[in-house]
Amino acid sequence: RFRLEVTRSQDNGVTWSIPQDFTNQIYDPSWSAAWLASGNAHQMRNGRIIGAIGVRETSANAISNFMIYSDDGGLSWNYNPNQASPVGNEAKVIELDNGNLMMNIRNQTPNLRQIVISEDGGDTWSTPTYQAELIDPFVNGDLIRYTSVLDGYDKSRLLFSIAAHPTNRENLTIYLSYDEGETWAVSKSIYPNATGY
Repeated sequence: RFRLEVTRSQDNGVTWSIPQDFTNQIYDPSWSAAWLASGNAHQMRNGRIIGAIGVRETSANAISNFMIYSDDGGLSWNYNPNQASPVGNEAKVIELDNGNLMMNIRNQTPNLRQIVISEDGGDTWSTPTYQAELIDPFVNGDLIRYTSVLDGYDKSRLLFSIAAHPTNRENLTIYLSYDEGETWAVSKSIYPNATGY
């Protein structure tokens, strides 16, 4: 059964606290299964920590995506009951400079990353679109904010990494966006051979 546990370090990872279980705060008992998306959570400007979970709402369902959040630095957790996307998994969610949330989702057909946007903090989500530059051979990818003009940087930058091949898990590539994920004008292959997570 799915369990959400959090452990903390106050010495840069040398030692860790005893894990605390928060499963009952974010797991809907009507679900068949759920798990945290691999990769980073994201802290919004208001302090809220957000992340994505993959959910099988019933044993027959495809994997869907929901958002979890904490408003107290991870001392307690909750989930938004409104589905972000009905298909895909291993999603990542970040806050854009305009306050919207963007979820970037592993996707199989077509072999491109799926994107959904929330303009109300995750209460509702847009119809999924596909990111033409971000090829996805149905594998995990990661999305992070690197810089923001709101913090005094010259440009806002988002970074995305994935095995950039239409069918095979190979060609680990980093993508850079200067326009909040609308386009990904810069990319750099950092390892051309077999790669996964």
